[in-house]
Amino acid sequence: MDRRWMVRGEDGGRWDRGIGGGSGPFAEGSGRMSWSGFVNNVGEWEGRRVLYNGNGVELLDVSTSARVERVDDPEGVRWRTEAYREGGEVDIEDVEWTRRDVDLYGAAVESGSYSLGPSAIFGENFKIDQGAVASDVRVCASYAYDWEGKLSGLIVARERRTNVVQRAIEPSAWNSSAALFDYYLGTWEGSGIITHRQSGRSIDVSSRIRLNFNLNGNLHQVSSLSVIGGQHREVQSTAARDGSILLFANAGVQMFLLPGGVSIASPIIITRGEPFVVELAFLVRPDERIRIARCYNADGAWMNTVFLQERRVASLNR
Repeated sequence: MDRRWMVRGEDGGRWDRGIGGGSGPFAEGSGRMSWSGFVNNVGEWEGRRVLYNGNGVELLDVSTSARVERVDDPEGVRWRTEAYREGGEVDIEDVEWTRRDVDLYGAAVESGSYSLGPSAIFGENFKIDQGAVASDVRVCASYAYDWEGKLSGLIVARERRTNVVQRAIEPSAWNSSAALFDYYLGTWEGSGIITHRQSGRSIDVSSRIRLNFNLNGNLHQVSSLSVIGGQHREVQSTAARDGSILLFANAGVQMFLLPGGVSIASPIIITRGEPFVVELAFLVRPDERIRIARCYNADGAWMNTVFLQERRVASLNR
């Protein structure tokens, strides 16, 4: 059975605005390094794909296989995913991204990690796609937002390249969101780049995040991002934990801790006049993760994307 895999609203409406099978306006830009990185996803992959609702509740979990191949006229890639349901039913999704799509509307780095999507469109549905690639393993996430600016659904795929022996040690957090929380406690430091939308320039940055408990027993996070030899920004926030969700109420952000060593951070609601960030993190191996943050300004326009490779330098004993 040939069927598009996509997030659907409660009314059955399709949330597929965005590049690769969607439509709608995008921020203009120049991601000069994007295409050469994005094509590193070419190949065959296999794994699992999970559909969540906007509250992070799992709705469907299926095994998948994916083939990513280059195409011509126009130059681009074709991304075919087959999802295998119980009973033998197969859902097929075919998506094509042209080189122009990737260069104008997204950013990617040499490893293959990417971030793609439109500017936020207030009053309409839209979708953002991000992927964290670590050699022969990757996590792909699609975030769907409804016309009110609320997260309506998530699709998260965790995949390996087909017929490749995995040599990395698998942390326990890949099987447990509770274990992932314990990994996140402590101090993480890293480095990477920030890619600007308008100029296409990439600047080296460093990061530091400390997550611990304050004297009141609440979670306290101090996060900083520094341009090498330049600006430094630090943000402090508190969070409440509800199972696999961290709620940063003062920042208006919710973080979902998901199986597979994956975390998703998203605004509770996207509001006109408030800048926001959509983030994907993937625990590649014990004490090492990839973090991707797509940043929007108060007008809902995509401004830049941050790609970070981080290590835990201090754990927190509870």
